[in-house]
Amino acid sequence: VPIEFLSVGGDDFGTSLLDTTTFLDGVATPPSVMTTSYADNEADFGISMATKICNGYMALGSRGISVMFASGDGGVRGGHDSLSVCDDNTFMPVFPGTCPFVTAVGSTQGFGPEKAINFTGGGFSNFFPAPSYQTAAVASFLKTIPSDFAGTFNKSGRAYPDASVQGWNFEIVSGGEVGLVGGTSASSPTFAAIIALINDRLVAARKPVLGFLNPFIYSTASTAFTDITIGHNSGFVCPASSVAFDAAVGWDALTGFGTPIFSELLAAAMA
Repeated sequence: VPIEFLSVGGDDFGTSLLDTTTFLDGVATPPSVMTTSYADNEADFGISMATKICNGYMALGSRGISVMFASGDGGVRGGHDSLSVCDDNTFMPVFPGTCPFVTAVGSTQGFGPEKAINFTGGGFSNFFPAPSYQTAAVASFLKTIPSDFAGTFNKSGRAYPDASVQGWNFEIVSGGEVGLVGGTSASSPTFAAIIALINDRLVAARKPVLGFLNPFIYSTASTAFTDITIGHNSGFVCPASSVAFDAAVGWDALTGFGTPIFSELLAAAMA
């Protein structure tokens, strides 16, 4: 599967995202998958700019592009947490993961059992309402939250992430040197690669590519994941004692439906 890297000039993240959607919406032969390993606090965009960008991703989905974003590395406390926010129980959602037209990807770690990593971004949008495709799954998760839960969040907002992939001790090569990294920035391109491989099989079978993924993930493919039921997304810096969401059976605001099982995800796509 060929890979292309897209670079957009300028220092304003929101404008760069908007420019990217405009460019990809205009190319004659668009890619079937796009992934971005960066995000920022939703509030920093403002609802007007966030809506413009999100509508751009809706347009890309209509062209058959599966759009994925890292869900953030600050747990419930934004793109990146810090010690100054550990006692703040007003959760901070991360955009573009909160856009209902993108697939937000969180992080897990370990095996036997696989767990949600502490920094995996997840929560509920303050800008975008919950889309119909996730209503039932999110309602089940909300029932697991205790009535005396101290966290403040928008229960009716678009919930994220949608899925997760391993995101710790990722081996990379940079400048000819081998090293280990971690973050949802590693998880999102890995999930994108899985979707690209599935699209390749679909094209070979003369079937359409998956395009906008979330309705597929929340219905036909919802059982094609390893359910992650252990974890607490307090953040990379904030201690585990900080208020945050806990992983649960089924969809949760740490790992979505969990980590993909390739054979089962492929079977669901080919059905």
